[in-house]
Order: sequence, then C-alpha cells, then structure tokens
Amino acid sequence: MDRKDYEVKEVLRQNVKACLAMKAGPSTVHALKAEAKIGQATVDRILAGNGAKIEKIEKIAKVYELEIWQLFVPGMNPANPPALMPLSQAEREFHERLREAFEKVATSKEKK
Repeated sequence: MDRKDYEVKEVLRQNVKACLAMKAGPSTVHALKAEAKIGQATVDRILAGNGAKIEKIEKIAKVYELEIWQLFVPGMNPANPPALMPLSQAEREFHERLREAFEKVATSKEKK
C-alpha cells in the first residue's frame, strides 16, 4: 500500500466506495444521499478524497450499520467490519463463540 492509502481522507474515500459496492445497503451515490439525508455535494467530496463534516460521515456510517470509527480503518471490509477486541480472556472466548455462531448462521442461510 502507498502512504497515501493511510491518509484519513483517502481511507474514508476507499471505505465509502467499498460500502457502495456491497449488496447490503445503498449501492449508488443517489441512494446513499437519500438514505443518509445528506447532499450530493457531500458524497461527491468524500468520493473525491476531500472529506466532509463529521456529522455527515456519521450519517453514512449509520446507513451501513457501522460505527463512525470503522470508516477510518484502512482496508475496512464492510461485510466484516473491524470490532474492538474485548479485554478479558473470558470476553475474548465469548466473542469468538459468538462470531463462530454468526458465521454458521450466515453459511446456512447462503446454502438455502
């Protein structure tokens, strides 16, 4: 990855583009601006790598059922967004069991 790929505005641009490419959620700029209730210019600024006000970015995150900080993680996969790691060993084990259970449910739904 190039150093530019880690600049905040570029990370945001790449992650919003990744969200638009997902099957879940708005897949066009027009649908995103309508659902997030933000202007076309805001989405255009983000996709041009020029950033936007934090309140507008938060609206985009909510549309994709993400927390705002997740849009600033380089290489974020919207289908499997990053999570904050639990603190204790018991919490980590519980988190791992939950993740495995969700994966099994998702896999069984895909097979149907």
